[in-house]
Amino acid sequence: MQTIQFSFKKSIWLLLLVVAAFSFLSISSCKEKPPKGSCISLSKSKIEKAWGDYIRRGEIDYLSFITFYNPLNHEINVSVQAFKKIDKTSYQQIGPFVKLLSESGCADLLPKVKVGENIATLDDLEMLKEPGVLKDFAYLALKPYSDSGGHLTYTSRLVDKKDKVLLASFGGTLPCPPCVNCRPPCAADCTPPCTQKELDSLNNTSRVIRDSVNGK
Repeated sequence: MQTIQFSFKKSIWLLLLVVAAFSFLSISSCKEKPPKGSCISLSKSKIEKAWGDYIRRGEIDYLSFITFYNPLNHEINVSVQAFKKIDKTSYQQIGPFVKLLSESGCADLLPKVKVGENIATLDDLEMLKEPGVLKDFAYLALKPYSDSGGHLTYTSRLVDKKDKVLLASFGGTLPCPPCVNCRPPCAADCTPPCTQKELDSLNNTSRVIRDSVNGK
């Protein structure tokens, strides 16, 4: 009888541990809602947790923002992934995906293209104080719009803990497609294909990103 009681108590404890573990995982995987008025946001705490070591080592070549629109909940879901450059034609994912959700009403700003990829370096987003060191900010606020080619693009602002935009904070992302913006540019499966003339006309990605969001 004592053995049966012991086994029963042990089973109860194991069940409680499983429930507690599940609850912890559910909480830890929750997506942070953006601060009101910011549309979509990526907090500095998430950046540090996901990619802090890679940033300090200068290993992040760019961030990829994959956008999906959920018409049922009227939300924009964004998955952000960091990439490290291996050679001229290949890149490797580093760190985890970071999931973001939009504030209610943000989807109203979404252009006709509701699924797409955007890329940006940490410099393009103006996150770095110096190489390997993030600026002092609370979160990166993202706002979707349609560029001149009808592609989904984001302007970005660094915002402090008092919800004030940092001075000289004005960045943005570059849509892929067009293929000339992708990594690597002019990939074999690009549709439509980009040309060497287009590549030669680009001095660097940062200039193109800043020009593309100017005045938005």
